[in-house]
Amino acid sequence: MKTSFFPHKILSVPAALLLLSACNKPGEKRQDPVRLDITETANCYIVEQAGLYSFTARIRGNGRTVPGTGIPASIEPENARLVWQSQKGFIDTLYLQDGDIVFNTPSSTAGNALVAATDAAGRILWSWHIWNPGIEIQELESQEGDTFMNVNLGALASDPEDPQSYGLLYQWGRKDPLPGSPTLTGTTATQPVPVYDMNGQETPIGHSSYNTIDANTLQYSIENPATCISNMAQFSVSRDWIADGEGSDKLWGNSPREEGATGKTMFDPSPAGWRVPDPDAFSFFTRDQGYCWTMSDFNVEDRDGNGSIGMEDYLNGWWFFLDSAQQVSCWFPAAARYDGSYAMLMGSVSGLWGSYWSNAAYPNAIASGTAQAALSFSVKDQNGNEMITVSPVGSAAKADAYSIRCVKE
Repeated sequence: MKTSFFPHKILSVPAALLLLSACNKPGEKRQDPVRLDITETANCYIVEQAGLYSFTARIRGNGRTVPGTGIPASIEPENARLVWQSQKGFIDTLYLQDGDIVFNTPSSTAGNALVAATDAAGRILWSWHIWNPGIEIQELESQEGDTFMNVNLGALASDPEDPQSYGLLYQWGRKDPLPGSPTLTGTTATQPVPVYDMNGQETPIGHSSYNTIDANTLQYSIENPATCISNMAQFSVSRDWIADGEGSDKLWGNSPREEGATGKTMFDPSPAGWRVPDPDAFSFFTRDQGYCWTMSDFNVEDRDGNGSIGMEDYLNGWWFFLDSAQQVSCWFPAAARYDGSYAMLMGSVSGLWGSYWSNAAYPNAIASGTAQAALSFSVKDQNGNEMITVSPVGSAAKADAYSIRCVKE
C-alpha cells in the first residue's frame, strides 16, 4: 500500500502546494489534480485510484435548480472541510483553490466521504459525496429499457455476506448520504457504521429535534448534511422531513417519460450520467407488477436450482431478474433504513427489509409528505415473525432514509 506524504489535516493552499511540489523529483513537473467534472458536475464523484483530484465548488450538484425552492445553483465558497469519511485516512488532504475543491486519496482502498464548501464563517454552502466503490461499476440493461447500476449507491463491496455491500441511505429529496449498518443484521440499538473526521476521530451522525420543526427546512439540510431530520413534531400532518407545506415534489426531478419532465436536478445524489430511478423502474420484479406475498410470483433467481423459489434463494436480499428471458439477475440488498420520526438507523431490520427510492412523489396518498418507493421487500417483521413480501410500488415517508439504485440518464 502506498504511504501518503500528506499529514492528516486540512492545509492552507500555500502549504498544500508546497508539499505537492516537494513530492516531485528534481526536473519533474508538479503533480496536477485529476479533474472529476470535465464532462458534468454532480453531487457524487467516483474515484478508483490513489491520487490528487479536483472539481468545481462553485456549482451546486449538476447546476439545475428546482423552481420554488429559492436555492441558486452558484456559490462562492471561501474554504473546504471534510464532513466525514468511512475509513480513517481515506482522504488525507483537502483544500479550496481558485474555487475548486482539491483532495488527495492516498490509496486505492474503497471508501466514502462527504466533503463541503463553506463560507468565511465556516457555514456549509454545499457538500459532495466522494465514492471509491472498490469494485467495478457495471451497467445492466433491463427489459423496460432502463440501465441499472450493479450496486447500491455508496456500496463498497458486492458480497451478500459483507455489510459494506449495503451502501448508503438517503432521505427523499436530499443529496447527502447517511452511513448504513455495520452488521448484516442488528437490533433496535444498532448504530450506523462509524465515520471519522480528518484526524481519525469518530464523528457523530446527528438528528434534529423531535419536539420542533425549526430544523425542517431545505436550507438547514444543506448546512447540516450529517444530520438526519426528524418529522416527529409534524407526523400527524406530514411525513416529510421539510415542514408541512414548504416542501417540493420535484427535488429529485421527475420521470423523463412524463410530459413536462424536468429531469435530474441539483439535489439528485447520483454520479454524473446517473440519476434516481423512475417509480416504475422495478415494476417487473413481481409477475403482476404489484404488491405480492407469494414467493413463486417474485421475479427472482432460483439460486439453488431446485426448481422453485424459497427462502433458500434469499441471502440478505433477492437476486431479481432484469431481463424477460431471465438470464440476467442482480442482487438487491436488504439494507434497512433510517426511521424518519426517530431519525436514526433501524438496525433491527438489516438483512430483512429493503427499500429503494424513486424520484417521484406518491400520487393520491392518504398521508401528506410521501414519496414513491420503487421497490420494497421484507422477509420478517421487527419482532422476528415471518413477513415475506415484495412490492415494486408503494407509499413511503419522505423522512425515511432508503437505498438508491441508480439508473443511467
